[in-house]
Amino acid sequence: MRCLSGEDYFYMIVFSYFGKDPSARRIVGLKANSVTTNEYQSAFREGGGMAIAALARISQWDKNGEFTSKQYLDGAKRAYMHLLQNNMDGYPMWQWFSDFMGGIRFVDYIPTFGIKTYCCGEILKPRYLYFKIPPNARFFY
Repeated sequence: MRCLSGEDYFYMIVFSYFGKDPSARRIVGLKANSVTTNEYQSAFREGGGMAIAALARISQWDKNGEFTSKQYLDGAKRAYMHLLQNNMDGYPMWQWFSDFMGGIRFVDYIPTFGIKTYCCGEILKPRYLYFKIPPNARFFY
């Protein structure tokens, strides 16, 4: 829960820059050879999916500490919805989440918003591809 932002994404890493001084730690994205970046929001396959799984799993333990079981499950759901709406890498997240949660179906978790246009330019360079996804197809990109 401490790595879940107020905007419902997970921070990629808190990097110490190989030192022991806690004040030197920064929230960063990390590339090869310890190069840091300000792109610190974890995608589904950059730890976001694993963090969702961990929160959902621990919510079933029914033990409260700094956070309650309900807060853990709520955090997992919020993070999942954030990644579903903002992570366009083609991974079938809904099926993974449903399977992980024992086949659960969140009918009320299909957001009500309009058609969204995505550009896959970075993925399909040099040719840009734009496509529209209707609201009822959000889980199937």
